[in-house]
Amino acid sequence: MKEVAAVHTYSICFQLFPFKHRLIADKTVSFKILQLRFACLPTIIQLIDDFFTREVDPHLQEWDATSEPDINVIRKAMELGFHKLDIPEEHGGSGLDLYTMSAAIECMGRHDIGFASGFTTTTAPWKIVLGMGTDEQKAWADRVFGEENRIGCFCLTEPSGGSDASAMRTTAVRDGDDYIINGTKCFITSAEYGEIFAVMAVTDKTKGAKGISCFMVDRDLPGVQDDRQRVRHAERHRRRSDPWRLRLLQGVSR
Repeated sequence: MKEVAAVHTYSICFQLFPFKHRLIADKTVSFKILQLRFACLPTIIQLIDDFFTREVDPHLQEWDATSEPDINVIRKAMELGFHKLDIPEEHGGSGLDLYTMSAAIECMGRHDIGFASGFTTTTAPWKIVLGMGTDEQKAWADRVFGEENRIGCFCLTEPSGGSDASAMRTTAVRDGDDYIINGTKCFITSAEYGEIFAVMAVTDKTKGAKGISCFMVDRDLPGVQDDRQRVRHAERHRRRSDPWRLRLLQGVSR
């Protein structure tokens, strides 16, 4: 395996802590804020509805036939900030609460559930880092996903054990300052155009499911292979990517 001179990756403990969203049911939220929230909701929904009517609806028949959306439409939606509606404001997002975000996703789904489900998972790696990363890692994620609008993918499912994390076979072994990851991931949402993969791998077999770590893996790393085999699914825009054999350098700036 050819050694990489500089890679920006991080190893993060695998515990997905949910964000502390400002819920509608939160008793600390004042009535005036509730009024403001409901007043803004129609505007947000209208922006989304107008965009999907203009940019998504005309292409649905084509996307149904190819199972592949136009990456340019995805980029346009990201330029408008639709991918970071529920990202906290201090990290460059809109900071929407769960109620408003649910309404936004529902609006997207009314136009095309496949596009909506794929698009809303592009920030999964970002949320993982924000939920449990260090300040340095969060700053990296804010730049990569928030400013550069790079597309993320969540890689857990494997051919041998599905989404059962306790049966995971993908491993990450430390080699000096590096990690060598060996394994296969499949059914990765948005894999065909994803740029940063959140790859789950076993780092300590003695701890069972708690011995799993998450690695942020750049698609351009030597060893990342994508067979691009198309898999038909109830929802469109899903691809299968395998096999994976990655050599990583940890915590080095590109």
